[in-house]
Order: sequence, then structure tokens, then C-alpha cells
Amino acid sequence: MIEIKEVNIEDVLKVHKNIPEFYDVIPEKEYFENRYKGREKLIIVAYYDGIPAGYIIGYDKFQDNKSFYCWMTGVDVNYRRLGILTQLMDYQTNWAKDKGYHILKIKTRNTRREMLSFLIRNGFYFTDVQTKENIKDNRINLQKDIVNEIPNTQIVTSNNINKLIESTNDIKNILMQLLDFEKEKEEIHLIHRKDMKKLLNCSDITIAKMFNREDFPGIMIGEHKVEKSALKKWLQERRV
Repeated sequence: MIEIKEVNIEDVLKVHKNIPEFYDVIPEKEYFENRYKGREKLIIVAYYDGIPAGYIIGYDKFQDNKSFYCWMTGVDVNYRRLGILTQLMDYQTNWAKDKGYHILKIKTRNTRREMLSFLIRNGFYFTDVQTKENIKDNRINLQKDIVNEIPNTQIVTSNNINKLIESTNDIKNILMQLLDFEKEKEEIHLIHRKDMKKLLNCSDITIAKMFNREDFPGIMIGEHKVEKSALKKWLQERRV
């Protein structure tokens, strides 16, 4: 069971330390407090069966009376692909609507392919790219209209991608890479994570841990699945 709660920053730190993407940034609570000091903020943690498993920190960065900034978000590597990020985002969206905000804004990195795919599938659009010396370090800004929302598309398709390609070559290249990945998935026989649970008769946590193993042949973008023959080979050669 997933439960979302509004909390203090100390509760976020309990989750933050278990997110590998942030291992190079393990700050004290003052780092967070100084960022949103004096601004309207939302700090939420997702609890999975009572265990803190994910969080979002958002605040009124731009003070333009319409946009709310999703500053930091992450899910413990042991609890991914369980719908936690979706529920966190839904909570933030509803909270921001109630507060009178019209737009959600977020920034992520070019290397965060799963996050980019998640945001696209959930109605976010690219606005611009902040280029760095190494293209992998580029920052990508996105935003979502939460008042006149486009329904969740669930999966990135050719039509979705074509609608998103509007401005720079940087954005176009990023989107086309994601589209190529989705096309590869469609050409092979894939098993969804929820079907693996039934097939192997194990828990959501066990399946999530399998997908997070470096040697697991899972497809992590879009709907989380695994190619049937690759799964069979992996199960034969390795202990689950």
C-alpha cells in the first residue's frame, strides 16, 4: 500500500540517501531549507507499507502567480516501478491546482532517460535545453499545463513524439532517441512486470529488485517490461 504524506525535510533525508542518482549530493537539511526559504512549498514522502520510499520537494521558485516548480524528486532504488512516482506527481498536481497554480515546471538531465520518458508520458512538454560542455550533462526544462491537462498517454508513440518536436535540434535528438527505444520494444515479444509477478509467484518488491539488477534484461522506458526469451535465458543462468 502506498500512502503520501506532507512532511518535514528530515523525513525526506531518510529517502534521499538511498537514491543512487544523488549519491554525489548528500547535503544537510540547511541546503534544502535555504532553497525554498520564504517561498510557498510542498514536501511530500511516499510510504510503501509504512517504509519511506520516495519524495518530492516543490516550491514557488518563479513567483509569477501561475507556475510551481518541482525541484527535487526521487524513489528509493528498492521500490521503483511500483507506481510511487506517479502517485507523488498526482498529489503534487492536485495540491498545486488547489493553491491556484496553472503550470508545473521541472528540470532534469539528459542522462535521466527514464525520468524523461515518464514526464513525456504524463503530459510534460520540453521548453528548452541548457547546454553543457558534455552533452550528457545537458539540463532539460519541461512544463505541464495542470489546468487544461492533456490526458495521460500511457506510452510514447510516434504521434506523441511528432507533436513534441517543435524547436531546437537538441530537443529533437532527445525525443528521437526515446522514440527509437520505444520502437525496439514493439518489435519483440515483451512481458509486463505485473505478468511477471503472476508468472513467478512473487511480490512487487521482488520484481522491482529484479528490474534494478545490473544484469537483468529489462526495458526501463515506457511501460516496464522484459523480452520473453531474454527473461527465460536470465532465469536459467542466474538465481533470482
